[in-house]
Amino acid sequence: MATDFYKELYANKTNEKLCKTTLEEDPNQEPIPYIMQSEIRRAIQTQKACKSPGDDMITNELLKLTMEEITQPFKHICNEILETD
Repeated sequence: MATDFYKELYANKTNEKLCKTTLEEDPNQEPIPYIMQSEIRRAIQTQKACKSPGDDMITNELLKLTMEEITQPFKHICNEILETD
């Protein structure tokens, strides 16, 4: 069922336009809640160690070692993105 949903979602390019239009025109749409620092900490803590980094070359170990320093700025960046259309 999920596979069929995603196949249809990505095959139909008009979905993107419809979703955006629906959200903009629906005054009853719930606002997206801000991301909390505790959510970011939890996401970092639950990452598996010894995984290959992505294109940014940031490892899960690095995220865990710098968690206290990066959670506040990362929270700010994520919430700015949510506010921007």
